[in-house]
Amino acid sequence: MHAFLFSQFFFCSPPLVTPSVNPSPFSTFTISISPDISDSLFYISAQFSPECTVKRIDFVKQVPGTYCVMDAGRSVREITAFGKQKQVLQLNRTGHNTWTAPEPIDSLHYSVLESIQGPDEDSLFNPVYSGATVAKDHALINPYMVCCFSKHHLLKPAVITIHCPPDWSIATMLPQDSSGRFYAENFMQLFDSPILTGKLSHGAFRYRKRTFHIYTYHPGPKSLISDLLPLLRAAVRDMHAFSDFLPTPAYAFFITYNKEHVNRIGALEHNTSSCYWFPEENSKKAATYLPFIARHELFHTLIPLSLKGNRVSTFDYTSLNPVEHLWFYEGITEWAVFKMMLTEGSISTKDFILEFREKLLRALYDTPDSSLMLLSTLTVESNAAQRSLMPFYSKGMVLATLLDIEIRDQTNGKTGLMDVLTRMHKAYPASSHFFDSDLFTIISRFSSPGIHQFLTDYVQENKSLPVETTFRKIGIRYFPSRQNPYVQTDPGLLLKADNTTGRLIIKGIHPLVTQFGFQKDDTLQTFNGKEITKSNLDTLLGPLETLAPGTPYKMKVVRKNEELTISATTIFATVNHTFETGAPLSPRQRMLYTAWKTR
Repeated sequence: MHAFLFSQFFFCSPPLVTPSVNPSPFSTFTISISPDISDSLFYISAQFSPECTVKRIDFVKQVPGTYCVMDAGRSVREITAFGKQKQVLQLNRTGHNTWTAPEPIDSLHYSVLESIQGPDEDSLFNPVYSGATVAKDHALINPYMVCCFSKHHLLKPAVITIHCPPDWSIATMLPQDSSGRFYAENFMQLFDSPILTGKLSHGAFRYRKRTFHIYTYHPGPKSLISDLLPLLRAAVRDMHAFSDFLPTPAYAFFITYNKEHVNRIGALEHNTSSCYWFPEENSKKAATYLPFIARHELFHTLIPLSLKGNRVSTFDYTSLNPVEHLWFYEGITEWAVFKMMLTEGSISTKDFILEFREKLLRALYDTPDSSLMLLSTLTVESNAAQRSLMPFYSKGMVLATLLDIEIRDQTNGKTGLMDVLTRMHKAYPASSHFFDSDLFTIISRFSSPGIHQFLTDYVQENKSLPVETTFRKIGIRYFPSRQNPYVQTDPGLLLKADNTTGRLIIKGIHPLVTQFGFQKDDTLQTFNGKEITKSNLDTLLGPLETLAPGTPYKMKVVRKNEELTISATTIFATVNHTFETGAPLSPRQRMLYTAWKTR
C-alpha cells in the first residue's frame, strides 16, 4: 500500500493524494446506503472495465481471520447483469456464491441484505464485526460481504464510491482521490479494508512516528474518545515493547457501540485497522474488555497477517481453506496478550496464572479428546462446528505458555517464544511465507532441537499437557486437585449451562461419584424434586456446602431423551487445577523465572 489516508471527515482533513494504481480499474463499485434503512439493504452497482471478458462472478465463501464459512452470496438480492451492448443478460446461479452469464458482463446492479439480519437460520459467521451492517445513523461495511469479484482477476485494482447521508462521515484506510473515490490496488487490499460510516467521533495519537486513529460510533451523546485514548495507547506501547513490531505507518481502531444485538461482543483484525463491536448499554464493561481485545488484534498484525504459512498466504476466497495451524495463529496470539501485559507490568504473575487457569479449565472440559492439530484441520460447516474454534483461545493459549517455558528451559533462559517469533519473522517477512508442513522444524531451528518433540506430543498428538512439570521449572507449584479450604462438600459434578435453554449439562464427574451412574452430557432436570437451571443453581446447591460429606441427594437427568433418577451422596469439596507461588526457588528456578518474566 502506498498511501494511508483518512478523508471525507468533518473532524479532520488530511491532504488528498493520487494513489499509485492503475487509473483504469478493473472494477468500480458504488455502494449506496439509503437514509431510509428500514429495508436493511445495501444497493450496489459494479462496472467492469471495457476490456473485461468475465462471464462468471463470485462472492466470498471464506475470508482470512474469521476461519468460518461466510457464503456472502446468500445475502445477495435482486441481481441484474448487463452486457457490453447494455442488454440484460440471463444470469444462472450455480452455487451459493456464483453466477454465470452467457456473454461477458459489463455491469451489475444488485442489493445485499445486511448480514446482521442473517440470510437464513444457518448463518455461520458472527455478522456484527465481520459482516456488513446498517442502522439509521451508521453502517459498518466489510467490502468482502458486498463486492463481487472474478477469481482470476484478484490482482486487478478496484474503486469504491460510498453514497450515504450528507451528515455521515466515512472512515477507512483505503486511499482516496480528489473526486471522493476510494482505491484498492487489488482485491486483497479491498477485502482487508473495512469502512465505518455514520455519525462518528474521532481521536488520534502518535507513537514511534506512527499515527493511530480511533473512530467510534456511539448512539449516546458521549463520544468516549477521551476514555479510549489511554487504553489503546497502552495497548500499542505494550505491543511494541514486547514484540518490537508495530503495524503500518497509519492504523485505525473502528469501534461500534450498538443498542441492538447486545449479546454480541467481538473484533476482527486487518493489516491497517481492526473492528470492534460492543453493546451500548455496557460501555463501561467494554472498557474492561478492550485492553485485552485490542492487544489481541494488534498482535495479529504480526501473526498471521505478516508471519504466516502457505495456506494463509495463498488464500482462495471461493473455497474452504482449512488452516492447519490455527493453534499458532490464535493460541499464540492469546498467549501474547497476557504475556506482554505481564512483562510490561500491566498485570502481575498472579493475574497471569489466574488467566492461564481459566484457559486450562476450558481446555480440559471443552475438547479433551482432540489434539490441536485435529481441531485446526476441522472444516467449519455448521454453527456447532464453528464453536469448536474456541479451544484455540483456551488450549492454544495453554500450549503456548508451556511452550514458552519449555523453550526457556532448553535454552538455559536465553530464548523465549517471542524471541522465536521475531527470528521467524526475519526469515519469513510479510512478502513471503513458511510452509505449514515445516512449522515444527522451523520453531525448533530457532529455539532448541528438543522443541520438535514437544510440539509433536502436544500439538500433533494429544498427550496430557505437562502442566505440573513445566511450571515446576520456574518455581510455580501446580495442584491437579486438593481440598477446597472454603467449602466442605459438593455433589462432585462439573456443570455447564446451555446458552439457549439455561439447562445444566454434566461436563465432568469426580471419580468418587461415578459409582452412582452419572454420565457426561447428562442434562439435569431436578435436584431433590425441584427444577434446577442456571438461574437457581446457587440457591439449590448452595446449602450443600455446609453439610457433612455423605449427605444423600437425588437428581433427575435426561440422557438420550430418557429420564433417569439418580441417587447419590456428597463428597469432600475439592478445587481443581490450582497454582501456588512464593515457595523458595533453586538457583535454576530463579534464573528461569526471571527470564520468563522478561521479554
